Amino acid sequence: MLILHAAFYEDRLFVWGEGPGPAELPPRQVGPGRKKAAKLQPFPYDAGKEKVSAALKEAGLGHLLKDMAGQPMVAWLPTCKNRPLASSPLIAGSPASKAAPAVSPWQVTALTLAPRPAVEVLVTCVNKEILAPGVIIGQDLAFFAQALRFAGSLAARQRFLPGLEEFRGTYRAIWEPALTGTDSGVAARLAALMPRVCRA
Repeated sequence: MLILHAAFYEDRLFVWGEGPGPAELPPRQVGPGRKKAAKLQPFPYDAGKEKVSAALKEAGLGHLLKDMAGQPMVAWLPTCKNRPLASSPLIAGSPASKAAPAVSPWQVTALTLAPRPAVEVLVTCVNKEILAPGVIIGQDLAFFAQALRFAGSLAARQRFLPGLEEFRGTYRAIWEPALTGTDSGVAARLAALMPRVCRA
């Protein structure tokens, strides 16, 4: 069982996996002092590079793996009493606590996708819940796939205009979407449906 997640950072798509972890999680190590941040810990449900790579191969995307580099990334995830919450009961049950969860940083292993492989992965996920046997598409990955589909429809209908964007102290030419008519409503609905994890 594996749930695939995704996030965008610095114009790159990062894909990571969440799988069942140990039955009992060790307590998270917290630094001394009240206001000191907790030491960054590995996410206990992190599937790791090998399992994510195997899941992509199972989905027929193995040819993209040569262009994917695995690296540790920080994911801000719901945490209760210094223990992370799994995104689904299929991964782990919720802790028996009435305390409100907070968002805390955890280290996950993510595969970095260049633009072309990222598009292929997202297109493969459009309108699907399962990518391959035992491989579930997370809400964040599913949302980004829908966003790509909308962006593709804008490009196909030439609903874009030239513009400028500041990037690391310099300006670069970009194409900006021209949202008019029904496209404005679709964009607004898409933004309203964005899962919170996409901002994490």
